[in-house]
This record gives sequence, C-alpha cells and structure tokens, in this order.
Amino acid sequence: MKVALTPWRFLERTERLFPDKTAIVCGESRISFEAYGRRVRQLSRALGRMGAGSGDRVAYLGMNCHRLLELYFAVLPGGVILTPMNVRLHPDEMAFILNDLEAKVLFVDDMFANLAASLVPKVPSLERVVLASSSVPSEEGWLAYETILAAEKPDPIGDLDVDEDQTAEIFYTSGTTGRPKGVMLTHRNLYLHALQNMIALGLSDATVQIVGTVPLFHVNAWGTPQYAVAAGSTQVVVPRFDPESFLSAVERERATFGMMVPAMLGDLTNFEGAERFDTSSLERIMIGGAPPPYSLLRAASKKFGCEIQVGYGLTETCPVISVATLKSHRLAAMDDEERYRRMSMTGLPLIGVEIKVIGDDGAEVAWDGKSMGEIVVRGDVVTKGYWKRPEETAEAFRGGYFHTGDVATVDSEGYLQIVDRKKDIIISGGENISSVEVEDALYSHPDVRECAVIGIPDERFGERPFAFVVRKAEGGASQEDLIRHVRERIAKFKAPAGIRFVEGLPRTGTGKVQKSELRKEFWEGRLRQVN
Repeated sequence: MKVALTPWRFLERTERLFPDKTAIVCGESRISFEAYGRRVRQLSRALGRMGAGSGDRVAYLGMNCHRLLELYFAVLPGGVILTPMNVRLHPDEMAFILNDLEAKVLFVDDMFANLAASLVPKVPSLERVVLASSSVPSEEGWLAYETILAAEKPDPIGDLDVDEDQTAEIFYTSGTTGRPKGVMLTHRNLYLHALQNMIALGLSDATVQIVGTVPLFHVNAWGTPQYAVAAGSTQVVVPRFDPESFLSAVERERATFGMMVPAMLGDLTNFEGAERFDTSSLERIMIGGAPPPYSLLRAASKKFGCEIQVGYGLTETCPVISVATLKSHRLAAMDDEERYRRMSMTGLPLIGVEIKVIGDDGAEVAWDGKSMGEIVVRGDVVTKGYWKRPEETAEAFRGGYFHTGDVATVDSEGYLQIVDRKKDIIISGGENISSVEVEDALYSHPDVRECAVIGIPDERFGERPFAFVVRKAEGGASQEDLIRHVRERIAKFKAPAGIRFVEGLPRTGTGKVQKSELRKEFWEGRLRQVN
C-alpha cells in the first residue's frame, strides 16, 4: 500500500520513539515530543472545528514561538495550508498577502494584536482570529489559543487522507521587484527536503538547534520544523537574533547547531563579549541568504571553533538545494586558504536536486570557474508553482527547469559559485562585473563591517561599480584606501568608481540587502552618511 510522503509521519515517529525527549525549548516552556504531538493533534482538531478544511488557508502573524512550530504540523492532517507572515512588512503589504491568500483564519501574537485588529476589516475572507497566547482576547469574537486547544481531544489522528502533491504551505517572496508572489510547497516537497537536509547537515537526535536567529517566515528557516522533527532534534526558540541572546542560548542549552545570514555572522564574530560564553558545544553554523565573504567564514570558524557551512536555496525550493561540502579525497591537498574559499562557495547540489548553469543560448556553460550563466533547477523540492499566477509559473519553468535568476559559475569539480543576481550584474565596457566579487574584495579589508556594490551609469563605459560601506569604526579606511585595496586583489576595472560610507544598509524583512533602495540612495542621498 502506498503511503503519502507527508511531514506528519515525522511527528508520529518521533512521538513514539522519543516521547520524553525535549522537542522544543521556548522561553520558560520545555515541551517533550509526547506533549508536542498531543498539542498538535488538539490544534488540528480545533482548526477543523473552526471550519478550516482541505485547501483552506490560515496565516500566522508573530515572532518565532512554539505555537508556530505546532501550527506547522497541525495544518497537515486536514489538508489546510499555512502561511507564516513576515512581521516586518508594511500593513498594506500584509493586507495584500492575506487577501491574495483569501485567508480563513489568522493566528496572531499579543504584540501584534493592534496591528491585526487594523487588518481584519481589510480582509473579507477572514472568519476567525486566534490570539496565539494564553491571554483572553480583548477584541470581540476573537479566540484564545490555549482555550481552543483545551476544548479538543488529543487522540491519534489515524491515517491521513491527503495527496502528497497537495499544497501544505504558501510562502511569499520578499517582493523586492514588485508585489510578493505566493510559492506553493507540497507535502512531498517538504518531506523530501527534510530527508535531504538531514543527510547534508548531519542532523540527528543529538542535535540541539537554535531556532529564531532567522525568523520562521524567512527562506533560511522554514524547512527547520520538518527536518528537526524528522531527526528527533531539540529546537531552542529565541524570539529574535542578537549576539548575546544567541550565545547565552548556546551555553544554557548546550546547542550544537544554528542558522544565520552573513550579516548575523558578522555581528556575532565582531561581538566583543563573546569570550564570556561557553560555546564549546557548538559544532556548526549554517549560512544562507547571500554569498558570504570567505574572510568572514575563516574569522568566525577560528573564533568559535566550529564548522561554518554555506547553503544555497530559494523560496521556490523549500529552500536548500546546495551545500558547500568539502570532498574528502581533496582535503589533503588543500591549504587553509583553499579550504575556506571552498567552504564559502555555493557548493554541490543535494541528492535529488538537478542543477545546471546555462548561458543565453540555453546550453550549459563550461565547468571552468569563469563562464557565467543562470542557475536552473529541477527536482524533488522545487515548487509546483506560484499561487494564482499560472503565467508567471509557466515563465519561471520554461524548458522544464525552474529559472532562479541567479548568475553563477561552475568549476572543474562541479562546485557552484553565485556571482550575482541576474539583474545585479554590472556590464562595464562590455565586461561582466560581479558585484559579489567586488564585495568580497572589500570585505577582506579589516575596517569593513558591511558593504554592497551596485552599478551606476557611466558615459564612457555604460556602467561602473559603486560601493556603500559600513566601517567598523568612524575615521577608519578612506575611500582611496579601499579602492586601492580592491585594485590590489582583483582587476582594476572592477574596482568601485566611488564609495559612500553609511551607518547601515537597507534590508528586506528576510535580511537581504535591498540594492533597489541603494540605487535610489545613490541619486537621492536618503541614507545617513558618515565621514
């Protein structure tokens, strides 16, 4: 008898095999796998009682919390679809997403209750609002999370009547180039993604993972609930990232694994109080969201004595499709510099993922580490399409592969290396310049904390690189110092035509640098400059 590939099977297994093991640490709450399973079943039945059935959409507006981890699994038995909301969006953007979803139920944290109250009148499809706390809602007609759970039985659900190709989650892209699009991820996508990541990341029931450095609405994090439960790992929830709370959680819970974007790793590495904390349990930090400079990986690895591993993925791929794993038979020939350079690459495709890098003619580029092309992918973890966007789905999947929009090279060993977003490649005098390559050269200077490079118009060359730099201290390296530093490391024509020192870089809710905002800043001067 065929059994559907659904993440629900992970929770059933771990609850039976690890009933008394801690599944979730969230504030003062320590929840065993047995309690986790019981609460999830109660929540699943509550969803049904509220009228949320197969294909209906529910949304969650709040910070990382055990309630969101419960909701990830509670939607599965009834075929309900979950969308965690990006809490950093503008209210109009939130209303757009809720209406695009035609969401039926909204779960909301206490801290966002007023915001939710302002959204409800704008979303006609909403039938229920659940305050995701133990508090009694002040809004008329709202329900309390713990109350709806207490009213339901925790009995076993039984065999699920779900199609593995049915949508389980819809995540919205960050919307940096227009209105956000809903990406449909199926039960099968999530199940196989979890297995692939368990293999690639070496996860097991001994893993203690910090959850919350990256929000669970972020592309870097939303595979976490499935593969952590599949492995029987403990998830330690922190509400938001800052170096001190992360290090404190590592020390307190003897955490072994964490996930970050490069900016977070930079903050952690530059945190002067790190030596106060015992981080000896930490084995690995996974980095995603943007290509990191290898100088940062080297500094972080040496400071914390753990492996820093880079992964790559997209909203449309669950997300992880490649990891910078080092080939064991090549290690002996690698010096320190080569090892860290390899560790910072986009890496090798995971099992079950087929990746090609193709030129404008549709043919694969040479595996020479120089020829650039677009990454296209197909496989077990690739979305079935965009929610209510058939034309955009067809365009993205032309030729049978999903087109990522990321430009990369492939070296002779098959390692991918992203060099830019397709729209961010700088074409100067007929030469393609990778903004990432220029950023890497800038990051190698000891005074540079953060940087981003864009293309600006140039009468002679068409475009020239221009850099925005956040220094570690005011009065550090000058523009001339940094341009000279870059010219000493890469071709001179790739060096920035100019540098603007700023206090910080604009970022999306998922931590990505908004280069569209930097292009506006170049003309409008809206970021605060520093001398």
